[in-house]
Amino acid sequence: MDDTGNTTSGEEQITVVIPGNLIAQIDAQVGSAFVDRADFIRSAIRDYLEHIRKSQGTAPSDIG
Repeated sequence: MDDTGNTTSGEEQITVVIPGNLIAQIDAQVGSAFVDRADFIRSAIRDYLEHIRKSQGTAPSDIG
């Protein structure tokens, strides 16, 4: 990670505040199909962006 918070792999680290009840729901899923909370959240964001893309009828993009 460099001094701007970016990793060398093109990823960027952010801070997000998530309510405890959502964290509990995430934690209930972690371990079954996901490595950790971050893996779950990345997957959820990708799925949501794909949902938006499909509902808007836009071309596929590289959403990681």
